[in-house]
Amino acid sequence: ASVPRYVTSRWVYWIFGMMFYVLLLSVLNRAVRRAANKHRAQTNSVVFNRLFFVVCVTWSLYPFIWIATVGLRAVSFTMEAYSFSALDVIAKASFGVIFLVSVPKPHHRVSSSPEGKEPKAGTDEQVRFNNNKGLHRRRRPS
Repeated sequence: ASVPRYVTSRWVYWIFGMMFYVLLLSVLNRAVRRAANKHRAQTNSVVFNRLFFVVCVTWSLYPFIWIATVGLRAVSFTMEAYSFSALDVIAKASFGVIFLVSVPKPHHRVSSSPEGKEPKAGTDEQVRFNNNKGLHRRRRPS
């Protein structure tokens, strides 16, 4: 018995797509390495590597789901939809959580005024306050 043509072409397209997937991962790997080297900080390098690992692992699960659902027709269409949806949520959520947890938080500038509030605009105190913050606003002559 011969295999229907649509089944054969499905696998040919999958193999073709996987070749581009491997190419995409290699380009992404090179870009991540360059970015990590450019920033040189140990923290940034670790963050880049973690995020790249999450992307590689989660993206690599999609072809396996395709094989089980579309390629082999081993599960129902409903299970296919649930599988791809769950993987989408896991991929995006894990990337977002690792990014938010791993990226260093910026330091916020604390007010230099004694009460913690800015002085009223147009006063000498305001000019000194702004100069302390590095704003260097000029006071308009009255």
